[in-house]
Amino acid sequence: MLLGACQKEKSFTNKLAGTITGAEDKVLYLENISLGKGQVVDSVKLDEQGHFSFGFDKTSYPKFYRLRLADKSIYLTTDSLDLELNATADLEKSYSFEKPSQVNEEIKSLLDLKDSVNIQIDSLILAHKDGQMSFAKMQEAINLKAQELKDKICKEYIYKNAQSPASYMALFLQKDNAFYFTVEQADCLNAYRAVATAYKTFYSEAPYITSLENLAMQAIAYKKLRENEVELAKKIEQDGVKTINYLDLELKGKGNKLYKLSDCVKGKDVLLSFTTYLAPWSDELVGVLRQVKQKNPNLEIYEVSGDQDLFVYKNKVANLDWITVHDPSLESFRLYNIQALPTFYLLKGDNLKRVEDLADLLK
Repeated sequence: MLLGACQKEKSFTNKLAGTITGAEDKVLYLENISLGKGQVVDSVKLDEQGHFSFGFDKTSYPKFYRLRLADKSIYLTTDSLDLELNATADLEKSYSFEKPSQVNEEIKSLLDLKDSVNIQIDSLILAHKDGQMSFAKMQEAINLKAQELKDKICKEYIYKNAQSPASYMALFLQKDNAFYFTVEQADCLNAYRAVATAYKTFYSEAPYITSLENLAMQAIAYKKLRENEVELAKKIEQDGVKTINYLDLELKGKGNKLYKLSDCVKGKDVLLSFTTYLAPWSDELVGVLRQVKQKNPNLEIYEVSGDQDLFVYKNKVANLDWITVHDPSLESFRLYNIQALPTFYLLKGDNLKRVEDLADLLK
């Protein structure tokens, strides 16, 4: 039974209503995304005219919702006004509000900005696939696009009005399940801190305040860690150390089996790769590593993923024909002073050297 059937039994102080054309007999879901993953709060089967209506209770803080029709979505927040919108079945590319809603127009503009950058990143990936750009150049260009997006968002949304719903949503923008803002990135700390402070001040009753504060605290912890690593790197450089003995790793991989880096080094050269399987370039990197493996059949690859989601990790590595291990604690990343992803080292015997460009292993 549709949840929408219960809607008449309760009175609400605000409502979201509208019309979605071209979607007769399809089910429209209303999901609460304030705490991350969407939780279905209501649903309705659209009639021939596409009319729908959902109710909301007023709160002292913004709530964040997603209207979902199949794989299409509209993201919005509730304020003190009733909302009425019109759209086609394509949803995000077609919707508009009957009455002005400044907070939701800001969210729409934010998402349009993100979608534009996502399209540009897709073009860069296609250029690499077509042989017009090396992986290293593609990755550099993608990182630049992502940085430009974050800088623009911070300037025009977060630092301009950190308490706005758009600023909150900006922290969770994604490309292919990879977040643009992450606690590991140095330039994200002030953004997390600004939004967390503003929401704690103006919306102290919001149930997601603790999550925001945790993100800010994690970002601060990573900042201190990076400062310590930079000092260590400076000392190594001052001492003139160019090639060092590797640090052994023992991490779980496929089948929950433990893989020791030192076991791989015996009698073989090893490419040590630190990566994420959620970045826009991750699929392209897999392709390059397959070429490296084909070109160097005696080379072992020991790849470390720092992805937090074990389900994602297992799915991504299922068909990879080299050693892949999982380190959500990121302890191995700290041991090797990983500042950016992907990062590669070549182990020859006990000696460890940085590989700046995988193209060097394809010559």
